[in-house]
Amino acid sequence: ARLATGGGTAAVAPPPSVAVDLSKPDWTECVLEGRSAGTTAHSFETWLFRTDLSKGFEKFLKHRHFDPSVGDSLSCRDRQPDTSIECLECARVVFGGVYGSIGVVVPAFPIEKQAGGCLSRSRMLEVDFDDDDNFDGNPTQEIAMCNSHRGKFEDVLA
Repeated sequence: ARLATGGGTAAVAPPPSVAVDLSKPDWTECVLEGRSAGTTAHSFETWLFRTDLSKGFEKFLKHRHFDPSVGDSLSCRDRQPDTSIECLECARVVFGGVYGSIGVVVPAFPIEKQAGGCLSRSRMLEVDFDDDDNFDGNPTQEIAMCNSHRGKFEDVLA
């Protein structure tokens, strides 16, 4: 695809796919639960990410203002890679370089519905920021995560 920019065009391409080894348990699945402020409603989300890239998920939690002191909880387990898992959302945490240590969370583009394809979007970016004073000295990384389930429920008293 091409994108018009101030007087010219620039090529825009999605990150290259990386083969995902489905023979070893290198995925982590985490369930986030939280209470909606001032209500009895609970919300939950299930996120998958590559186990060796868990630092991206830790940064994602900071963006989500995850806080156990207000009733948020997190439960994680190892998960075998599974080609049948679909993503409701494929997101990437981009950090390092001009994005700083916490970075930004962005949706994957183009949209990726399969977990294996989503998680293959993680990569190290080779970026030259010689003329930028905001560069933090760390390499710029993109860490992909797949949201496979989400929902909300009300407390029920027995």
